[in-house]
Amino acid sequence: MSEKSGNILIIDDNEDILFALKLLLKPFVESITTLNNPESIPDVVSKQYFDMVLLDMNFSKDAISGQEGFYWLEKILGIEPQSVVVFITAYGDAEKAVERALIDIDMLHPAERHHGVGPEQQPPHHPQPVRPDLIAARIVTGGGHADDQ
Repeated sequence: MSEKSGNILIIDDNEDILFALKLLLKPFVESITTLNNPESIPDVVSKQYFDMVLLDMNFSKDAISGQEGFYWLEKILGIEPQSVVVFITAYGDAEKAVERALIDIDMLHPAERHHGVGPEQQPPHHPQPVRPDLIAARIVTGGGHADDQ
């Protein structure tokens, strides 16, 4: 296995999600920081650079609108405008994020975005599974397409 590199921040109020994502990504990245309280985001993001931020969309009990995630996304980008932020959620909020044009569910393949093509050529409007090896490849190569290594 090649040498690990990259620094990821994971923010989720569910400790089980934090543990699972850390366990999943640990073989691929050098450093993983976890936060279970989004109030810590401004302090942490202003003190350290992260190659990628995985951000929960909902933090309050029974919240499913995704508004909290959008709020914290704006805070992160206000501190570090070049941040790569990926929403994570247990609900069907991915379409809400895409509708607001704040994230790209096809972020691992940016060269394949479709603009101005017919409906039959549009990418699917549902999130694809995220592969940890592709996330690690994106970090190692500085954000390029994982297949371009």
